[in-house]
Parts: sequence; structure tokens; C-alpha cells
Amino acid sequence: MQSSEAASPPQRLVQGLLEGWRRLAQRPLTIAFYASLILIVALEVFAAPHRIHRWIADSLSHIDGGWRVLNGQRPHVDFFSGIGPVTYLTVALGMIISRSGAALDYGVAVAGAVFGIWAWSLFRNRVEAPAALLLALFVTLCASSPHMMGSRPDMLTAEGVYNRLGYALLIIVFVECLRSSPSEGLLGGVSSGVICVLTFFLKPSFFMAAVALICGSFLFDDRRRRKRILGMAMGFSASALIMLAYLRFDVAAVLLDLRTMAAARLEMKLGDIRVDIGPRSWLKSALAESPDLIGLLLLSLIVSMTPRAPRVWRVLDAWWPMAAAAAIFALEIVFRSGNAMQDSLPLVGTFALLLVSEMYAGWSRAPQQQRQAYSALCGFGLLCGLVMFVPEPLRDFSSVVYSSVESALNRPIAARFEPAHLGALVTLEPNPDWDEPANGKALVDEVNDGIRLLRRASAQTESVFTLNYFNPFPFALLRKPAPGAGSWLGPSFFSEKHPLPLDRLFGRVDLMMVPRHPEPSVNTRFLMRVVLPYVETHFHPAAESDYWIMYRRNGLTP
Repeated sequence: MQSSEAASPPQRLVQGLLEGWRRLAQRPLTIAFYASLILIVALEVFAAPHRIHRWIADSLSHIDGGWRVLNGQRPHVDFFSGIGPVTYLTVALGMIISRSGAALDYGVAVAGAVFGIWAWSLFRNRVEAPAALLLALFVTLCASSPHMMGSRPDMLTAEGVYNRLGYALLIIVFVECLRSSPSEGLLGGVSSGVICVLTFFLKPSFFMAAVALICGSFLFDDRRRRKRILGMAMGFSASALIMLAYLRFDVAAVLLDLRTMAAARLEMKLGDIRVDIGPRSWLKSALAESPDLIGLLLLSLIVSMTPRAPRVWRVLDAWWPMAAAAAIFALEIVFRSGNAMQDSLPLVGTFALLLVSEMYAGWSRAPQQQRQAYSALCGFGLLCGLVMFVPEPLRDFSSVVYSSVESALNRPIAARFEPAHLGALVTLEPNPDWDEPANGKALVDEVNDGIRLLRRASAQTESVFTLNYFNPFPFALLRKPAPGAGSWLGPSFFSEKHPLPLDRLFGRVDLMMVPRHPEPSVNTRFLMRVVLPYVETHFHPAAESDYWIMYRRNGLTP
């Protein structure tokens, strides 16, 4: 064995990195966590509502769902929803803070803070302090960063908020599944049980991923303890009862929406590996992300070569890190297919840091001579793990900072909504090097025209829905929304082969806004083909503008 004086510069580098990690592991880092958390939340609140570079329709859709919930409606029960109530409850919470376009930002900022504190409380007794700090802050950033997961951090949008909330919860359950606490009690199991319910009522695909992680955890001897299983049952039962009570125990309505959406989703074939579901799409996605798999397998091999405490059956114990790496990669490739996510593998990065924690735990408990012998290898493993983990949270944090800077600089905007409470929800011109155009100004101009038409030709008491895949007008006009319809409609939520009763969707609304110049999107073409004949039968044209024809229900007078 070489002495530290005879070690090469690369060896000294990785050994120094490991020593720095060891020193941080001896500190609680509680102040560092809460200071970092406050900084992240403060930046998000300062930026609210963050500028929108693309997909502003997603912001309006989430706001409409939150407005419905704030007015007493329940997803699935009172209106069709392809996602569960958790996202809309989050936005409704933001509306309690501010009934404005900033409600979405405030809601996810609160959720990010709560999830981060939840993660820190659970992680700090399961992994060493620096790993717990990084993972807990990643949970916060994952939940609340203002860009689409995997996209450039300067592409600000609210698209995929539910994906962010879901991944934040998955990271918490993933750590609980892989790492045990020295004094394992009910808390970890309760946490995972609650997360199973939250993910089901957020987006069922996240529930399936959480269940897969929990089932995989039972391969480890220390994850099959009775207290943990009892805690899961308690957390699942209590939280499921609360959510079902909120939904008036209308299980049939929930299952109808989810079954309809699942059937429609499986029918979609757009030729995009981010969206399509099936072996061909999975294989293309796996090949595109193969460098991450290679890096994760290399790290797993390093961990397998270091001193560790046995955790699974003896014949598999030496190889479980590599087997788990392949399984996690495959799970994430299959799972993210259909979630319209770009180059992002949060579970792979999380597993890389958990492997580092597994390696460090074994190395730190080894005899002094063995620690010296393995210090260079463990240091290299630590470096590999950080290289795989850091880019994703760094991208999320840089987006938070960029969003705050954009709000502070107050650059020229592309368009602004006319209602005062939506005035701060503004769109920016896209950067010239972006790979896709933005529709912000065109959409804002169209919505503003519709607002003027409704103010001129309808009463404040008349409810309104839009023959489009989102409905901006109830919140824009602060009108009470009618039951039925949905906050987001399109062929990914229901289809001609698996339709929803149109009377359920539109049977209780007074006004229908039909675009005069529908955009050539899959969603709009689908709605025009499937729904417009129903509108023309049950409604009559009452007014029009440059962008809209306002239909009033037959038998109603202005």
C-alpha cells in the first residue's frame, strides 16, 4: 500500500474529497439545510409569478383547476380530471395566499418547502449529513423549480408541475426504501404509506413507481421489519380515508376518469419517445440515456468492491448494487415514457448518491487499515456519484436563480393579460436559439379578446367553458365555475373509442366559447371533431369577436 506522501495527484484528489465528505458527515448541517431552504423559497416567492417562456396554457389549466377547488368543486366528482386532486389542492393553497396569477408559484413553493422538511427529517438518520442535505434540497428543488424537468433552465414554464411534485415524493420514498434508520420505528413506514396515497391522487403512474420501489425494498433484510410494514399500513389507511372523504367516497367517479384516461393514453402514438408508450419507445429512450446506465453500473461495481455490511441473501449480496442499478434505470425509462419528460433521470441520480452513502457507511465502519486501503477507491466512487447526482439539482437551482433575475430585471414582455389579478402572469419573447417556437403572445391576445367579449355580451353570473384544451375564463373573470367539463381536455385524456358522456362534461354550463381560428394542434382538432357537434345542437350563437364565437345554452336569455 502506498503512503499518502507517495500517492499520485489523482489519488490525493479523491482521497481529499473523501476526507472532506467525512468531516461534513461529522456535522449536523441542520443550519445549512434550513438556510438553503429559506434561500430557495425566498427566490421563488420573489420571482412569483415567474415569467413564462412557453406553454402558458399549462399555467392557465392549473389555475383553473385550483379555482374550481377553491370554489368547492372536487376533481373526478364534480369535473373530469386526468390527474388527481393533489395538484389542484396545491394551487388552491396558493390562491389562499394570493388570488392572482402568482397562486401557482406560491402553492408549489409551499409544497417544495414542506416536502424538503419532510425529506430532511427522514433522511438525516438514514444517510450521512452531506448526503441528507443534498437529497433533501433536491426534493425541494424538484418540486418547485420553474422549468420543465430535463429542459434548459432558462425555458421557464409551469408545464409538468404534477411531474415535479410526483418525483419529489418518489425521491423521499426511494431513500426510505433503500436506507434504514438505526432506530427504525413506524415513522419511515408511515411516510411511505402516505406517499403511496398522495402519488395515487396526484398521478397514478407515480403510485405504480412508488409501489415498485417498496416491493423491491423487501429484498433487503433490514427493510422487512414488522414496525415498518405496520407503519406503511397505518399511513396508507389514514391518508386514503382522508382523501376518499374529501372525494365524498365516490370511488366510481375516480375510477371512471382514470380508466378513461389510461385507455386514451395507450391509444396515442405520436412518434415521440418522451410521450409514446411501448417497447420500441423504451428501447430508443434507453439507448439515448445509455451513458447514464454505464456510469451507474461503474459506480455500482466500485461499491461492490468496497467493504459493506451484508444486506441480502449471501449469494446475491456482492452483486445487488449492479442488479439494482440496472433495475432502477429500467424502471425510470419505462416510467417516464408517456410523461413527456425530456433528458431527466432523477431516480438514477438519487440512486447514485444512495450508492455513495452505502459505500461510505461501510468504509467508515471498517478498521483503520482497511479504510486506508480503500480510501482512493471510495474517493473515486464518491466523485462518480456526485458527478451523476449534481447536474439535475444544479439545473433546477439555476432555473430558480434565473427566474428571480428575470423578475428583477423586468425585461420587455411579449404580452400581458388584461385582468389586474392576472396582469403579473406575463410572457417573454423566446430566445433566438431555442429549438421550438413559443405561442405566448398569440394565446394571450386570444384570451384577452375573449375576456372583452364575455364582459360585453354576458352576465357575471353566467358560467363559461371553452371549446379548447384549457379554460382560462372563469378565473380571469372571477366567475363561479360550472360543474362538469375539465381543466384540461384532449385526446390524451379521453378518446372517441373511450368517450366521456358529453352531458356530464358540458350539461351544466351556460356559455361555450368556440375559437373562430382553432390552432392546428392535436388537442384542438380532436375537440372540434368530437365536441363541436354537441355544442351546435345544445347551444346557439349569441355574440362573436375577432377570435371567438360565444354560444349560449338553448333556452337561456342574457
